[in-house]
Amino acid sequence: MGVWFAALQAQGPTAAVAGGVVDSTGAAVPGAAVEVKNLGTGIVQRVVTDGQGRYSALDLPIGGYEVQASQAGFGTVLHTGITLSVGSRAIVDFTLSVGLQQQSVTVEGQASQ
Repeated sequence: MGVWFAALQAQGPTAAVAGGVVDSTGAAVPGAAVEVKNLGTGIVQRVVTDGQGRYSALDLPIGGYEVQASQAGFGTVLHTGITLSVGSRAIVDFTLSVGLQQQSVTVEGQASQ
């Protein structure tokens, strides 16, 4: 039991970001690239949506984040102003519009917990 407790402590305080990526009709966008960037460290965790357009980024250090989703044939959407606290799981959903990848939309505000 002492070994398990030591391993748990070594992980430190973490949080998670999860959500879904859909197109403008509400259809799931599988294989979309999602980047979760820690604004304090600049470290980016990259994940890809599953067959239902869902993603999750786990074991993130607490702090401020921005999350971006993109897929070939769609514009890029960036959510800013996301603050993660110990044990929180922010839900950050995306709706991608058909367009060039150079087009981008920025959404400012807090993600739901």
